[in-house]
Amino acid sequence: VDLRSVGDFVDHYAVVVDSISFDGISVSSRSLKDFSGSSIERPIVAVFDTGLTGCLLIRPFWDVLQKYRGVKSHSVDEFRSVSLSLRASEKQKRNSGIATCNISSSLEEDQRFYVQP
Repeated sequence: VDLRSVGDFVDHYAVVVDSISFDGISVSSRSLKDFSGSSIERPIVAVFDTGLTGCLLIRPFWDVLQKYRGVKSHSVDEFRSVSLSLRASEKQKRNSGIATCNISSSLEEDQRFYVQP
């Protein structure tokens, strides 16, 4: 996805995320829309940076996740793992035969891993 159309000044490696899980709690655009009571469903977008060993989140998304996670579990201080589920485009499915891609990491797998706003 090209984020320059919404104000970014660089063409990043970015994709729309089907769902994202923090410590096993799955979040999607729809679940956040329903949770917040908003009438607008905003896409979740991941930007990949080869120099990053963790997951940085914009503050408004972090704040919503903290509230959402507080409802689903008792601890909201830090996230120890994250996994992304990405759906392939129709063209990608035809070319590769792969419908989804899952990417994950955790503090247990890599001591340098972190999730921060």
